[in-house]
Amino acid sequence: MTLTRLKPFDQWNIQYAQKGFSRANYFLSWVQQYFLLNEKKILDLGCGKGYLSIETSKIAQEVLALEVVDRTLKDFKAKLRGSEISNVSLVRADATHLPFKPQVFDAALSYDLYEHIKYQQALLNEKFRVVKTNGCIAFSTGNKMFPKDRHTGLWFVDYLPERIANLYARTCKRRNSYNVYQPFYWSLKSIIGKQSSHYLLDGESVLTMMREVYPNTFRRFGGFACLLNSAAKVGIFKFLTPKFFVIALKT
Repeated sequence: MTLTRLKPFDQWNIQYAQKGFSRANYFLSWVQQYFLLNEKKILDLGCGKGYLSIETSKIAQEVLALEVVDRTLKDFKAKLRGSEISNVSLVRADATHLPFKPQVFDAALSYDLYEHIKYQQALLNEKFRVVKTNGCIAFSTGNKMFPKDRHTGLWFVDYLPERIANLYARTCKRRNSYNVYQPFYWSLKSIIGKQSSHYLLDGESVLTMMREVYPNTFRRFGGFACLLNSAAKVGIFKFLTPKFFVIALKT
């Protein structure tokens, strides 16, 4: 188990962490179908608690984990200290202004960072800049069309104008402002298509991940879960998926 590689254990919410590692592992397994990460130099943008970085370290030659929040980075560093993991290094930087030369990494990965960046074009530009030719950019992001927001648990908040969404979030005491910028399928397809002619937007793999990693949550969707399953069968799930997996090759 991944947690046995890390100390001290009391810094982790074990159940929450296991879900984090499970979804990171599923995402990596999906990426590996299209681009092999074995023995590669990988950049993990917005590493957060480090789930993706740690899982990637098992197969990659080197992982550079990047995070802009000081406290988050310090917590991750404390978890790595004294562990068996030696091929993960940490750096504090803004993902839209990367402190690296062009074509340094074989792949740039991120899990649920995209929707938290307001200037998403700048984020993608930087990813493509620092990845080598024939390298890959892979990430996950939420879907603006999905009716229930994963960050706050609020229904239809993404459908509202920013001012009303902020008021809705404050009134429900979920957060002071709703600064989440989830894309629609077509807007995401457009922005990725400008960067790469070889890319994939995958929603159905997310449905599989939900069933495997979050079975109780998926069951709680009740009738809506049936709707998602039906949408997958008729080929329109990509518009309703809670999130997208995206992979693009730099050519």
